[in-house]
Amino acid sequence: MSLLPVWEEIEKLSPDPATLERCYRLASKRYLKDIGFCEPFIWGKIKTSGASFYQVCWQLDTLISASNSPIYTKPDKYALALAFYYCKNTIAFTHFEEVPPWVITYVSKKPLSEAESSEKEEENQRLREKNQLKRQSEMLQGCLVLTLWIEDCLRMGLARLREQPFSYWEAIVSRLNDFKLNGIASRLLPLFYHRNEEDWIQLSIKQFGEIILFCEAFQKWDDFNPDNQQDLLIYGGATIKKEVVINEPPIPDEWFVCSISYEELSIDLNARFVWLFGISSNRFAQLISYSWRGEKWENHFNLQTKIKGNIHYYPSGFPQRAVLQSMEENLPLSISFPKGYEDWNTFFDSYRIACKQNFLLEEFPGILQNINVIPEEIWYLQDKNGSKVELSPLYKEKWELIALSQNKPISIFGIWNGLYFMPKSYSQ
Repeated sequence: MSLLPVWEEIEKLSPDPATLERCYRLASKRYLKDIGFCEPFIWGKIKTSGASFYQVCWQLDTLISASNSPIYTKPDKYALALAFYYCKNTIAFTHFEEVPPWVITYVSKKPLSEAESSEKEEENQRLREKNQLKRQSEMLQGCLVLTLWIEDCLRMGLARLREQPFSYWEAIVSRLNDFKLNGIASRLLPLFYHRNEEDWIQLSIKQFGEIILFCEAFQKWDDFNPDNQQDLLIYGGATIKKEVVINEPPIPDEWFVCSISYEELSIDLNARFVWLFGISSNRFAQLISYSWRGEKWENHFNLQTKIKGNIHYYPSGFPQRAVLQSMEENLPLSISFPKGYEDWNTFFDSYRIACKQNFLLEEFPGILQNINVIPEEIWYLQDKNGSKVELSPLYKEKWELIALSQNKPISIFGIWNGLYFMPKSYSQ
């Protein structure tokens, strides 16, 4: 008897929509190996985010799944990926006369009772808290080392620091990684690579100031609310899993796609940054996703269109980064940006409020209306009141901006980094 499952039945078992979305990307021969079947079982190994593989299996007549992944809720994304791949490509599974013993062992395990499940979750929570305390302790030690290093740099002088070889920077970066401060390490190395830039002194002073603020704040951990504690952890280099973010309250809205940009992080890894603006919520959200060796992006976006969906923000004093769920098809192309700031004064008033909520804020997005581009020796963006803000020296599309504006006011979406404004997209 054929036991080819109906995918519609299996997908109903997904614990949440996000798990279901992530399973589709994994349902590929790129991630799966050693796949086989012997009715009523299918099994295989699926690649983790590291170099290892999880063992995954299903008993199709009862729709029971099992895997050795640490994700507690089943079926997890790995089990769903195996089932989905089987549904769409059954012939890829090798037929065996016998079922591997590990498959029988996995699926025959009795599910935990409610009391056992609760006890296990409490144990996992205690373990997470223990690991976080350990990480905080290591990061605190790193802050002390980092403070002494910055003091040495300032005594040396920025002119001499600029002349230091890569080995000088590499030594502190290596130590910071040991202290789980990889977020700080990733901010220091660009100072070496950009040491020949004209504005290097300004960038260095700004970066050192922010890092010193971080070190001082981390030593006063208990003085901050939980959201600002998350800001400290993330700035230092901690990551928050999407599973945790999805538990945050959703914000349903129509989201205007303000900008889409890409960055090559390494030969194999690319990042995509999408900025959205909620029409009703009047809030910005940044989506960051990654593509490994050319794999397809999770969702497709078109610039200056609207999408419907639920946004879940990462915990923060001033939330910006987010996860998008339940995305609907792109709505028709919008002719212009949503209403934004009328001048620089109102923009910076909002910026000051945001900095009070997250004192480690590095980027602040905004839509500016009625902006004129002033192409002088230093390029400026001027509002209707005559106030000017310097355009980022790294912006490479200055002349395209002039051509589009035709000496007329335009609307610009961009990012303020504390020194310059970096346009991301614009509209007449």
